[in-house]
Amino acid sequence: PEDEQPDETEMPAAIRPSSGSLFISENKLPFSLMEEGSEIGTLLTTFKLNVINTDNETYEIIDGFDDELDLSKIENVFLYYELNKPNEPDIVAGSTNTFDLPEFFEGNASNVPITVDGETVAHYSIEDGKLIVTFTEKVNGFDDVKMEINLGGEFKTEIFEKENEITITIPYGEGGSYTATIRAKQEDYDAEDKKTAGDPYVLGENDEKISVDRDPEFIDWTVVVNDAMEDYANAIVFDHLGDHLEIDLTSIKVNKLIRNYKNVTIEKIEVNAEPTLADGGFEVALGDISHAYEITYTTRVIRPEGGGPHTITNSAGLKYDDGQNDILPVAKDLTWSGDLPTIAKNGELSTDPETINWEVRYNLNMEDFGEIVLTDNLDFGEIDTDTIKVYQVTEVNVAGEIVEKTELADFQTGTDDDGNITFELDAKNKAYFITFSSSVPVGLKGDVTNTITDNWSPNPNFASDSVPVDTIPTGGKIGQQKVDSDGNPYIEWTITLNSERVSVGSIRLADIFDQDLLSFDPTDHTLYELYRYANEGSEGALIENGYSVASYTDPDDSDRSGFQLHIDDVGSYMYKFVYRTYYTMAGMQEPHLANEADIFFINEDGTGIGNGETPPIIATLEGPISSIRKLGWYSTSNDETTQTIQWRFVLNESKIKLDKTKTEIVDSFTSKNYEYIEDSFIVKDLDQDKELTKGVDYSFDLTSETVDEETIQNGFKLELLKNTNATLEVTYRTTVDDDANQDHVNDVSFTWQGRTEKAKAIVE
Repeated sequence: PEDEQPDETEMPAAIRPSSGSLFISENKLPFSLMEEGSEIGTLLTTFKLNVINTDNETYEIIDGFDDELDLSKIENVFLYYELNKPNEPDIVAGSTNTFDLPEFFEGNASNVPITVDGETVAHYSIEDGKLIVTFTEKVNGFDDVKMEINLGGEFKTEIFEKENEITITIPYGEGGSYTATIRAKQEDYDAEDKKTAGDPYVLGENDEKISVDRDPEFIDWTVVVNDAMEDYANAIVFDHLGDHLEIDLTSIKVNKLIRNYKNVTIEKIEVNAEPTLADGGFEVALGDISHAYEITYTTRVIRPEGGGPHTITNSAGLKYDDGQNDILPVAKDLTWSGDLPTIAKNGELSTDPETINWEVRYNLNMEDFGEIVLTDNLDFGEIDTDTIKVYQVTEVNVAGEIVEKTELADFQTGTDDDGNITFELDAKNKAYFITFSSSVPVGLKGDVTNTITDNWSPNPNFASDSVPVDTIPTGGKIGQQKVDSDGNPYIEWTITLNSERVSVGSIRLADIFDQDLLSFDPTDHTLYELYRYANEGSEGALIENGYSVASYTDPDDSDRSGFQLHIDDVGSYMYKFVYRTYYTMAGMQEPHLANEADIFFINEDGTGIGNGETPPIIATLEGPISSIRKLGWYSTSNDETTQTIQWRFVLNESKIKLDKTKTEIVDSFTSKNYEYIEDSFIVKDLDQDKELTKGVDYSFDLTSETVDEETIQNGFKLELLKNTNATLEVTYRTTVDDDANQDHVNDVSFTWQGRTEKAKAIVE
């Protein structure tokens, strides 16, 4: 019915809806048989192409169609082939007709029969984008046979991503053909004429591009015009170069951009256009256009006077008969090295802290100064004349880096009346590079300054540099708590002397500590050792002789005492003095202990180094720790009927020898409402893995307090009955707080030789 026909206004005018059917009625036409055998002349008399849109509406692509299709609305395609065989001549069985399928058609068929009055007169298949019809001998048994083939398949839109249009040509047997040209409708596109700049670069030895972030020589540019693909008459691309840019006309390339319906460029066609210089830039005449165009070119970047950071700009656009499209200018931030100074000086410490390496750069701009004398002044130390090297510089890059230089092997320096080194140079458009080293005197902390001056008149040029140095030898000190084999705690101290390996005559060290807290016997040689180190990372050599250790009292303060270490013939070595101090009873009770050492470094002539201002080194260390830790967890009673708490604490993991008369452990049931369970207390020697005996090795007593006239347990007290340096484990069980139902908090304090350590456990 007519009211069911699709709305023809929704499709291009050259597409008309099919009338009632996708296929036409019988239409016999004469044809000529091309040949007998495998492939014969085409028998095709009629071809039809129909597309199905997303609303399942059918449209016929008629012969002569030349227009766009909206591919977003196309899903399927149907093809109709009608072949006619006249009475004569006969067709040899196995002969074929082959037809190229449209590129966008995707379907399958294999050996499908074509029947007439129940007889199979042919088969058809789809192979490699072709429709192949193979005839049987029965096709000759009919007069004027009409054979119909209906193919359905998917419309492959991706074909149009590589091609802009597809033309279908299907020849007919008696002459003429079906022809249709289909183009994809362009998708919406936000067009923008624009200009972009590449990374600045220089050219390498093989003309390869090397990106740089300063001192560029070239930039590549890209301009896209008519991005919207409008129709313009007499179009001309113009480009206005900004300051510091120089065009290379031979680098200009013009390409016409061929885009698919998704606006993706699928081909660039180079256009033979002649650019011309115009208005500080160039122009390229394109003529009448309807495509987008891309213009690429290279500019040389000219260093601005004085160098430094600069922003360059570049603009472009498209002009045509009816107007002009301007492109926003592109700004590019570039940086150049500044102007090279006439004279430059820099120095740095070598790996040897007593040596400074110096460099001088003179006249790298290669100006004409004529005959010049350079004078070098050093405020501390001496220049090693054997290290002086003078080079003539023949090439310098824009960054001021020396590219090529030649050593002047026979160059002779001089000295002025003040003993300064002088250099006589031919500076007529010649540049120089000078290197040398100077020594640093021992005992100097501060800057060493080196200044070089020329005698250019009327305004001499000069440059200087300062290098911070510190050749005053120093020391360091650390302490580490240890316990000897008898369980006596001590501190092992290590004093590091002359870590800079400055050449020193001798070292005198006074080590001060509180004699009431720490003890040290200088006559007991088993308490100390001296090691000497030649290089960083080397093993220390034990020194047997050449040093002495004696008691010392500060002559200005009799309360400051300790010992004195004196090392002879020190040289350029690092030393480590390792010694131990034992705790006194009072020292064991101190939370922190300090040990101070005053070091004096003495030259070979007996004078002090660095004005005797080597600061004292002070090391602090926490007092000795025996250690105690505690934890608790829920358990059940021996008869497995009642919930209890199992408590455990471990003490003296440092294995300090505990004095029975000065050791006490007090355990507090801090959170209340729970009690000790009788006969659950066990003390164990973990070193020997044996249980200790109550009344022989230790005593155990419950403690209590009165609350609201009621006596309640609040913990217990444990005391040792024998001296020991063993690690001890104490375990016991308590009831559970069923009244207040609070967390169970238990604190324990461990007092030994007057020092107290604490631990806590909580069972939630």
